[in-house]
Amino acid sequence: MLTRVLRAGMLVGLALLLAPGVARAAEFRAVVGPGETVDGDVYLAGATVRVEGQVRGDVFAAGQTILVTGRVEGGVTAAGATVSIDGQVGGGVRAAGAMVRVAGQVQRDLLASAGQVEITPAARIGGDLVVNSGLVTLDGQVGGSVTGTVGTVQLNGGVGRDVSLVVESLTLGPSSRIGGVLQYRSEREASIASGAQVGTNRGRVPSGAPSSPTPQEQAFALAWGVVRSFLAVAGLGLVGLLFAPGPLIASREALRRRPLASLVAGLVTGLLFPVVLVVLLILTFLLAQLPLLVVTTALVVSGLVAAGTVVAFWLGGILSGPLRSRIPAWPWLQLLLGALVLALLSAVPWLNLLVAVVVAVIGLGAVMVALLEGRRAAALGAATT
Repeated sequence: MLTRVLRAGMLVGLALLLAPGVARAAEFRAVVGPGETVDGDVYLAGATVRVEGQVRGDVFAAGQTILVTGRVEGGVTAAGATVSIDGQVGGGVRAAGAMVRVAGQVQRDLLASAGQVEITPAARIGGDLVVNSGLVTLDGQVGGSVTGTVGTVQLNGGVGRDVSLVVESLTLGPSSRIGGVLQYRSEREASIASGAQVGTNRGRVPSGAPSSPTPQEQAFALAWGVVRSFLAVAGLGLVGLLFAPGPLIASREALRRRPLASLVAGLVTGLLFPVVLVVLLILTFLLAQLPLLVVTTALVVSGLVAAGTVVAFWLGGILSGPLRSRIPAWPWLQLLLGALVLALLSAVPWLNLLVAVVVAVIGLGAVMVALLEGRRAAALGAATT
């Protein structure tokens, strides 16, 4: 049920994102200063992103350090090395990074994928906590359930409902309170201190025993798939804009000016690609050269991600049309916007395969068209000199 709701929410969010009226209401910046109020959604990016004022909408943030110390009436979606929620969030929080820290109040669910997740004693989470992390320290209060896959869990706070985890190590401190069932999958027994309170029962499921994912785990896997897809496309695109903007911009322009030619070139490339791949695999087998196989695989993966980057860049340019007069020099923002839309589309089960094929075809086709146009221009320039 929760998975269906999440998928429906993604589709609704995509429809709103495509609506010109919503696009005009969005704010694009790096900082929401103290005492400042933003009506509507805000998109933040930079080395250090700060939300110190009030946002009457959702916050979408990407950067090295993300700090939310103010008040957000909607939800927060953030990806960065460090994501810290010290203020108040009226909706849910979806965060990915090396470190996710919550010391404030989150009214709804917290979905976190990070090397370390820290829920401080002052933190209050009204909904569920869904985590994928190496280390989770939970000293605050969670009103709903706690689910996920974690290396080490240190729990000394309160959980209103059930705790269902796949863990390597689980420790319940003397101040821990669990209102529902404690169930964990691990090779070792949990360390439960004297004074810890567990509601109905507790039990360990052996690591080898089969289990079906809970709705919360399914929802987290879906959300993490969106974040992972977004980071892959947006990350490569930002690197391209920083170190080699020419080829990326040329490919985007080729797709914008000659979409039909890009489609045809992509189809031709797709027809020839299996033949080339088979030849490379045969050579790898005959020559017994593992590095050749590694390089081939890396080229294939890089080509597919590069195709997605080109399409995301092109799509973001279309969606940001109503805002083009306000952000003329922000191509990275168009890239992030397009990458987010592609990530959301890839989360729809009956649409993800179609999206992947279309993106690969027209993206690779645009790259080929840009290469051909570049060679033609170079040859023409040489002929005129």
